Amino acid sequence: METFIPQGRITGPILPSFVLRENISPGAKMLYALLCDHAFDKDHCWPSHKLLAQELGYSVSSIKNWLGELTRARLLSIRHAAYRSSTYVLLRPRTGSDSTASTTPVRRGSNFGYPQANFGYRKESKE
Repeated sequence: METFIPQGRITGPILPSFVLRENISPGAKMLYALLCDHAFDKDHCWPSHKLLAQELGYSVSSIKNWLGELTRARLLSIRHAAYRSSTYVLLRPRTGSDSTASTTPVRRGSNFGYPQANFGYRKESKE
């Protein structure tokens, strides 16, 4: 069996380690790696949805869903232009407590920012 040493021998999309820690789907992570490959030495790229779908082997609707995940995770910004392919801008990842991997949604109210419990005793219990 022949072994493989990856350092210096890998070409194509490579996934940055900070993306692995994000709470997003595996498809969104693959798409981010592909966008990084398209951007190469820039902070942006403009491949079409169709091209991205062909390269990953998934549907255009999957690509659109994963783009939405990446924008919600603030890893990507999309600039839309009329009659042209969208431009995808790779954003600097957040660090520390700002990461989506460690945060949960918090409802703000009169409880000083602490999350509201959505469970507990029912007021109208049948006895």
